[in-house]
Amino acid sequence: EQADRHINPKIGGVKLSKLEPMHLQNLCSDLADTIGKRTAEMIRVQLHGALKQAGRWQLIPRNPAEAVTPIKVPKQPITIWTPTEAARFLDTARAHRLYAAFYLAMSTGLRRGELLGLRWVDISKDRLKVTTSKTRKGHRTLKLSKDVLAVLTEHHSRQEAEKAKLSTWHGDGLVFTSTTGTPIGPRNFERTWKDLQAETRSKWLEDTRKLLEVTTLTPEHKETLEETIKALEAGRLFPTLRLHDLRHLHASMLISKAKQSPVEVAERLGHTNPSFTMDVYGHMFAEHNEEDEVSILDFLPSMGGTN
Repeated sequence: EQADRHINPKIGGVKLSKLEPMHLQNLCSDLADTIGKRTAEMIRVQLHGALKQAGRWQLIPRNPAEAVTPIKVPKQPITIWTPTEAARFLDTARAHRLYAAFYLAMSTGLRRGELLGLRWVDISKDRLKVTTSKTRKGHRTLKLSKDVLAVLTEHHSRQEAEKAKLSTWHGDGLVFTSTTGTPIGPRNFERTWKDLQAETRSKWLEDTRKLLEVTTLTPEHKETLEETIKALEAGRLFPTLRLHDLRHLHASMLISKAKQSPVEVAERLGHTNPSFTMDVYGHMFAEHNEEDEVSILDFLPSMGGTN
C-alpha cells in the first residue's frame, strides 16, 4: 500500500540498477513535506531494508539507501491514563465480550497483532508465550499474575458458552475471536476500543451530573464536580488513547510499581534494543529513581470504587 501510494508515483519508473541515493533522498524529502516526517522516515527504513535484501540477492552492487540521511522525527508526548482513568475504563468494559483483551493489553503490554494472534495453546499455567511477533526479540514468555489468569479463565468460559450456542464454530484456538469464532479484524478491534472509551466518558459524565443533583453538596464539592465535567468534555480528564498507548501504560506500571530496569522493560515489551526503551521511557525512569510479574491491580485503585 505504501509503495502504491507514495513510492511508485515518484520512482516506480526507475530501474533498480539505475537507482541512485539522490532518487531516494528527494523522495524522502518530498514525502516529509507532504505526508509528514514520521511516515516518511518509516518509508525510508522500509526502502533501506528492501534494498539491503536486493543486495544480498546480488541484484544490485550496493544499497543506495545507505547514503540517505535519516529524517529527524520530533518526539510525540506520551499520553497515558491515571490509575483512576484506567479503572474507569475497565469498569465500563467489564461487561463486553472482549474485556479480557483490554485487561490483558494493560497487564502485559502486548501489541495489537500479538493480542489478536494469541492462541490458547500459547497459555500454559501462569505463562504466556508470544509467538506472533515479527521480531526476534518479540518472541518472549511472560509470567501472568493471578488476576490476569482469573480474567482469562472467565473469558474462556464465555467463549465456550458462545461456541455451545452455534452449530458451527469457525475458530481454530484463538483466544479472542468474533462471535462466530473467526479472527477479529484489526479495524473492528480498534472500533470496539474507541466505542468503549466513548462509553466510559459518557457514563462518567452521567454519574458526575447525577452527583451534582444532590442538595447537600458543599460549595467546594460542587465546584470539584463542575470542574470534572469540564475536564471530561475537553479531554483533559480521560483523554482518548490509541490502542498502542496501553503499551506505554504498562511500561509505566513496570517502571513505577515494579521498579524494573530498562533491560527488563525491554524484555517484557519485546523491544529489540534497551536503548530504544530508554529513549522512549527515559523520563519515567528519571521520575521513579525484580519482579517476574506485574498485576494491574497493583496500579489501579480499588476496582469497586471508581467514582
